[in-house]
Amino acid sequence: MVEEGGGRGVVAVGEAVTLFAVGDRVSCACFPRRRAGRITPGALDQPGCTLDGMLAEYAVLDAQWAVRVPDHLTWEEKAVITTDGADGG
Repeated sequence: MVEEGGGRGVVAVGEAVTLFAVGDRVSCACFPRRRAGRITPGALDQPGCTLDGMLAEYAVLDAQWAVRVPDHLTWEEKAVITTDGADGG
């Protein structure tokens, strides 16, 4: 399972996207359909399992699935955050 991705950051955004811009460093939440509380059957999808994963040159994410990566973190440090649930996923 490879869900968190990493690399170049955002290379394009849709015209309705306001949370992110080209160049932003983002990752994908472990459970992107989960909003809060317990994980329900409708929120079990995970990138790399039931959703396309991140082993690709480019990945397309719903803006609500993306998590901003702080500039002070390396991509390796960021990988720990998105896999331990600290991303809200």
